[in-house]
Amino acid sequence: MPEVSHSIRDLRQKTAEHHDLAHPAHRTAAKHNGKGGFTNHIAAAVFINDEQGRYIFCNEKVEELAGIRAGDLLGKTAADWVAGEAGRLFHERDLAALSGSGLTERIEMIPSQSGSAAEFLLVRFPFRDSSGRRFLGGVGVDITPQKRAEAALRQLTGRLVSMRDEERRRIARDLHDSTAQTLCALALKLGSIQQQMPGDPRTPKLLAESVALAEQASNEVRNLSHLLHPPNLDHLGLIAAIEWHSSRVSEMTGIDVSLDFPADLGRLPEDIETALFRIFQESLENIRRHSGSRIAKVRLMQRKENMVIEVEDQGHGAPPGLLINVDQNVAGVGLGVLGMRERLRQLGGRLEIESGGNGTTVRAIVPVPAGGSAQVHGLSAVGSLAA
Repeated sequence: MPEVSHSIRDLRQKTAEHHDLAHPAHRTAAKHNGKGGFTNHIAAAVFINDEQGRYIFCNEKVEELAGIRAGDLLGKTAADWVAGEAGRLFHERDLAALSGSGLTERIEMIPSQSGSAAEFLLVRFPFRDSSGRRFLGGVGVDITPQKRAEAALRQLTGRLVSMRDEERRRIARDLHDSTAQTLCALALKLGSIQQQMPGDPRTPKLLAESVALAEQASNEVRNLSHLLHPPNLDHLGLIAAIEWHSSRVSEMTGIDVSLDFPADLGRLPEDIETALFRIFQESLENIRRHSGSRIAKVRLMQRKENMVIEVEDQGHGAPPGLLINVDQNVAGVGLGVLGMRERLRQLGGRLEIESGGNGTTVRAIVPVPAGGSAQVHGLSAVGSLAA
């Protein structure tokens, strides 16, 4: 941040010019913190502490946060104005930075006079004056608005993911219950006409082709419905949905999909089952489109309070560097990986991707609430689904 770097540079310059920081605190404050002082023209909190962590200089932003005039703050430590345990920890971090050898950066929660807490990106750095005395400089920028905006964006993203899942479920249900049934009825009627119509010798062939097309359309609509949202996911749970989808992928692509599930796994909360299924589905799609692997291994396991799903292939792996700074590389990794990460973030989970010359492993880890796994059905599936 430009304000932070400029403030650090100016603090060091001012300290060099006024190397009499050992003088009484009010004299230092007068030199550094007059109404026209440079640090009062920036939106950052700026302070200098002595070797005991006591303030010998602070700008108007610090006064605003503490609700105390600079003259009353000088000679005090953070523990004297930041309430409770937070003040003690703040002071301890000041002393730790004083004894350190370099710049430290940390997000601090600082209570304001209104009773709310503000988040500050606080940079601390030790330095010495011309006489060799050691001091601590600090510059803090209020990032509360940015943090609130990020939280609102995450909330909106989570809502959009949920709405998309609901819309996919609705479309899948409509396709299955309406369009697929209509096409099935059409195929039956065409078959009935085929049996009853004599005459033109071309008629039986045309009707047979029409029946075949209607049946093909009915099957495609039903498959599309299940791909959008497999009914097994709602009715039978995650394992049944993974088994069905793995079988379909094997039939359509020839990829050998092996499954390894715990025998005693019951139903999970709906949002967790949906997230794990979508990550599994997206991972298989990435194998089909990018990996070149002819096998996929799917493992579902429970580790303490977490549910873990792994999808492993033996393809050529991701290009070097592609998975670094994924959030900043949308064009490279695509929306699929970002979507998986966001789904897990909404549930307090995380996504891990390991990729190299021997293939790629996608691992999704989701915390399961206490009592979140009900023993509704026990299934064990260790086997292979191949075309």
